[in-house]
Amino acid sequence: MNQLFNPENPVMIILGKIWDLILMNLCFVITSLPIFTIGASLTALYRTALSMKENDPAWAHTTYFKAFRENFRQATVLWLILLAAGAFLSADLYVIYCVIDPAWLWLQYPIWLLLILLLCTVLYAFPLLSEYHETTPQLISNSIRLAIGNFPTTLLFLIILLGIADISFHNPELRILFFSLYLFIGNGALAAFFSIFLNRIFEK
Repeated sequence: MNQLFNPENPVMIILGKIWDLILMNLCFVITSLPIFTIGASLTALYRTALSMKENDPAWAHTTYFKAFRENFRQATVLWLILLAAGAFLSADLYVIYCVIDPAWLWLQYPIWLLLILLLCTVLYAFPLLSEYHETTPQLISNSIRLAIGNFPTTLLFLIILLGIADISFHNPELRILFFSLYLFIGNGALAAFFSIFLNRIFEK
């Protein structure tokens, strides 16, 4: 029985990691509620996830809130810039689909390309911010470079995210399931999975 509760026991290690993911997810959900803080929350989430891969002994919530405070200002500015860009491109798509003549429908393709590039920037910018001290223009520029330079990994990230979104949109039952998982552990688990690849990229 004592061996079962030994911290070095593989079962206890796995349970500990799962608890860390749940705690990370809870912190992320709570700190993201004001919406404008999502950038700082993403930065803190990835700092915690990357620390788990480095076997950092710090408790998840301690690492999370330290990163949240340290990067709050820059992460918020970055998030608002990216959010504004996303809103602008989404408004362009609305105009193309609902306002102007259908003959101009081909304009949607460059807009979709820019939206995908914007999503790629989000995927890399906040993990970069959690690890390195860079200016906001540098973060955006380096995120695009990493997204293009590590295209297979970027494609995997996009397939996972867009796949979840597509399945949720077309299947109400799975939508409820995914929403429940995201509230419970989903964000932490996804960040931890992505961090496996991000650690390898950052090591280069």
